[in-house]
Amino acid sequence: MSLLLGIDEGTSAVKAVVFDGDLKPVNEARREKPLIHPKPGWVEQDPEVIVDAVVGAVGELLQDEPDIAACGLDHQGESVLAWDAETGKALTTVVTWQDKRSQEILDRLEADGKAELILKASGMPLDPYFSAGKLAWLLENDDAVAKAVDAGTARLGTVD
Repeated sequence: MSLLLGIDEGTSAVKAVVFDGDLKPVNEARREKPLIHPKPGWVEQDPEVIVDAVVGAVGELLQDEPDIAACGLDHQGESVLAWDAETGKALTTVVTWQDKRSQEILDRLEADGKAELILKASGMPLDPYFSAGKLAWLLENDDAVAKAVDAGTARLGTVD
């Protein structure tokens, strides 16, 4: 029987589900993940906790259902982090989709008359929900990211 694995790496938990060929759930596992609020408007997660939650939930299912034909992943699409390309280690916490720290950068772009250009080029308005502002904030404000940029080893992206 062909089995499918679905992984939902959500905001507060990871849920992994094995489905049969008729897309009926066969087994599932769940791991909770805490949110961190270091300042008002900031919402972060520990990237190692996210990895451990995904590996734990999937590992639990693979013990019982080792023959998975395909896997799909849904994740916190606008949550971002930076990591070092040489070590693979995270340089930052995960800045989640809910985080508002990039608002000053977006306000600056708006004041500089860039909002319409950005909307036309990307199809998206200036909003702290989107990952670009968060990535800009990391580039402008995080010392570890700046050092990695200077060394040519910085990588920035979404959680997937």
